Amino acid sequence: MCLWQPKIENLLVMTDNEILSAIAEASQKTLPGTEWAKRIMNRGHYRILYERDPNHVRQNPAAAYQIFKKVCEKFGKKNIRFDYYFEEGGVSDFPVLAQNSQIVPSTLRSVVIPNLPPVAVEYVFVAPELLIETNQWLEENLDT
Repeated sequence: MCLWQPKIENLLVMTDNEILSAIAEASQKTLPGTEWAKRIMNRGHYRILYERDPNHVRQNPAAAYQIFKKVCEKFGKKNIRFDYYFEEGGVSDFPVLAQNSQIVPSTLRSVVIPNLPPVAVEYVFVAPELLIETNQWLEENLDT
């Protein structure tokens, strides 16, 4: 839970320099969020351990989530993150400016766009200090 709830209006007027300065200051203290400020300042962001693979999805549609759960069990939930996005149904239709200056739907200008599959992405991220160890574990256990 964030103890400090800034108003959006105040955030919109802040410059990048002010934000980076605040992050740098927070990384030197022992307050809630210090760990994340240190990660930002030291480029210690979580790294990709696994990303959705169509071959794995064919065998097991929940492969990425199951990998996430198993890696959490082995290496600790605080060191692992799972992120996903599944596009809702429907065609990606957007306006296109034709050469005659008319605006037409993209689905009328392309035979490919109406047939694109929905986007589905899944990632398992790991704390950088565990990347080598988790990669080895995943390589040894991916088939199971």
